[in-house]
Amino acid sequence: MSNNFKHKWAKESIATIKKVIERVTLPDNQFLEVNSKLKEIELRDNDNHLYLGIVGEFASGKSTLINALIGKDFFVTDAWQGTTTIPTHIRYATNIDLIINYKDGQMQRYSSNKKSLLGRFLPDVYSNLTNWKKIVLGLKGYFSANNYDKEMLQLFDILTTSDELTEIISEVVVEYPSDILKDGLVIIDTPGTDSTNLQHKKIAEETIAKKCDLAFVIIPSDRPLSMTLASFVKRNMGHSLDKCVFFLTKIELIKKAEERVRLYNGVKNRIQSMISISNPQLMNAPTLLYLEQNNVVEPSGLLSHFTALEKKEMSDLYKQNVDSLLSQIYESKEETICHKLKILLNTILAELTIELNNREKELGQNLQTLKRLRTKPLRDFITEFFRTEGLARQYHSLNFKMKEKCSSKASSLVWHVRGKIDKITPNNSNNPKDDTQNIMNSCDVKSYGKGCFNDCYTYFLSLLKEMQTEYETSFARFRKDFTNTFSIEALDSEFSLHIKSSWQKKYQVRFKKKDITTGLIARWWKELDEVQSQMKEAVRPYIEQGFDKIYNFYSSIIKKVNDDFENQMEQIRWHFISKFEKVIQRRIQEELRKEERVNAKLEEIQTCVKTLNEVKNLFNNIKYGKN
Repeated sequence: MSNNFKHKWAKESIATIKKVIERVTLPDNQFLEVNSKLKEIELRDNDNHLYLGIVGEFASGKSTLINALIGKDFFVTDAWQGTTTIPTHIRYATNIDLIINYKDGQMQRYSSNKKSLLGRFLPDVYSNLTNWKKIVLGLKGYFSANNYDKEMLQLFDILTTSDELTEIISEVVVEYPSDILKDGLVIIDTPGTDSTNLQHKKIAEETIAKKCDLAFVIIPSDRPLSMTLASFVKRNMGHSLDKCVFFLTKIELIKKAEERVRLYNGVKNRIQSMISISNPQLMNAPTLLYLEQNNVVEPSGLLSHFTALEKKEMSDLYKQNVDSLLSQIYESKEETICHKLKILLNTILAELTIELNNREKELGQNLQTLKRLRTKPLRDFITEFFRTEGLARQYHSLNFKMKEKCSSKASSLVWHVRGKIDKITPNNSNNPKDDTQNIMNSCDVKSYGKGCFNDCYTYFLSLLKEMQTEYETSFARFRKDFTNTFSIEALDSEFSLHIKSSWQKKYQVRFKKKDITTGLIARWWKELDEVQSQMKEAVRPYIEQGFDKIYNFYSSIIKKVNDDFENQMEQIRWHFISKFEKVIQRRIQEELRKEERVNAKLEEIQTCVKTLNEVKNLFNNIKYGKN
């Protein structure tokens, strides 16, 4: 697959992803994140430049390497030069120039703004200029005619090595007419990895991860992969290790060939063990030798241990290796874009899978609602519900409880009267037989009887309350089932119960002495035991008859109250029918429309997922490397 085809296909893939995220509904935060990443990828794809990052420690030979790449002794390589604090971009232009990009979005060119730049950043240099010189600089700036000079190098040095300026400057760009930069290559010098400033490390990490297509990691032969450099690369460039090529610089300063081989192998092993790269790309970089061999710098006298042929062979090999690596940058850019798109695709697909599951769940719930609404007409639902509620059974149960209560209290009064009869003796009564027959009129029996009647009334009221509670509970269950069945918030209602004072029956058990001898002669010839025994049997039916009367009275009221509750419930039923029957029909239509919308959304998401998977499969089939 050619680079042109890959580039074209990447653009088409970006356009496809754009359409997908515009069609589907992602959460706002997810949409913003995906859209932001897509724009970042699109900008990178549209950028015709290729970015090469230079990573290394202070005095590791970064500047010498950059000079060797551009073929000019441009960047200061003295040991006193401060370490880079701001990313420096070196790109092609027909004329040498310096561009300062500020964090507030402003930009200044050296050729147009030398006067103001010197005044701001090199005030000592500016103050030493004559007035005439300042006027000349201003005029040259108007015509963008300030050329490359020593002040530019001084300004470049202060801009790229000052910690204070990192607060206001985002990057510095050097434009240079080097053949190696003509095809769009941009070299980026990053802050030193051994800097103690955490911001420097962050700048280096973000520059390599987000901007660069390839990174040259500088390892000087006099410091063969320090712990500081290895730690920085492993910790801060873990996601970019596949884009790293390691350059062993100052290798030409080692005189013996076997020592150079041993050092090369040792460094490679250290990279494998310390950074966990199985097969690292490591290259000898005799940059000083290359510069001297190509007459870029004056001979230093440090390379006299090499013959002319050895110098040429080493220089040519270095040039071939660099050319080969630079050709990889084109492939690396497409691979980087492809990799980022794949990550983005996985993110979108994961989100769409969640959305798909949610929509399917929503559709399932919608279909269940539709099924309930269609298969359970409101009238049938109400009839069936109250048929199974058993309110009629509840009424009979309460009526039976009332009867049991009255019977229990009647028995209690009977036993109380019998006990009182048993306690009448000649020792405590002047006329025990007469007192026995008058026992029902005694204050104690009357008081006890009234208490029994009151207990029956209290129990009767509790049964009415129980009945009311049962109806309210039944209606509460009905409301809940109604809402669950029809997905409509049900109306509320209360069951009214009006207690009347006339419902309380007074104690009315009177005993008549017929069939019991009451005269003196009749009682005279009967023993006290016989009179008391006859009396104990005689009072039972009178007492039970009195309690039967209050039971019948309370039972009739329970029936009336139950009928009233039934009428209230019936009114509620018809109220629900009149209010909600049409509403439910509308709900059915709404649910049908909702089903159509959800189905349409499901199909749309499924189509998007299918489209993205096709794009993903194409990505997976792309082969990178030499075509």
